[in-house]
Amino acid sequence: MYSYEIKPQCFGEEAMDTGFNVYIIIYFFKWARLYEMPGYVYDLFIMFDKECEIEESIYDIIDFCSTYDCTLEKQLENDVAMIFQITGILNSIGAVYYNIDHAGEESSEIYKDNPHMAYFDMVQELGLNLGKLIRFQIDFDPEKVKY
Repeated sequence: MYSYEIKPQCFGEEAMDTGFNVYIIIYFFKWARLYEMPGYVYDLFIMFDKECEIEESIYDIIDFCSTYDCTLEKQLENDVAMIFQITGILNSIGAVYYNIDHAGEESSEIYKDNPHMAYFDMVQELGLNLGKLIRFQIDFDPEKVKY
């Protein structure tokens, strides 16, 4: 049986630190640290390519779509059938953006001492919601996939 679990190194602690540093440079306009950006982007790319096994994930989606119907018409039918779930997902994605945009207000009282954890929780929530959205969109069900 195929496992859909990702390695812990894929967007693990080191990647979260790197992403947080990129966020700090961009969000707070730390232009004196702009020279660090190419290194951070390269580190994220290498992690994404080596640790997340992105080629295998893309191949699985292509293989699924070659076997099952992933046409735009079918995706729209899936969207209509799951409209309430998709609305909830989009609201959750909007909430993540709201929390990032209002990081200094009462929405982040829990994370005042550790903004890194707030960043990690927001990005984790975003990833979960985008994964759900893609699964709903192509009507992916691991039970019906035959390997």
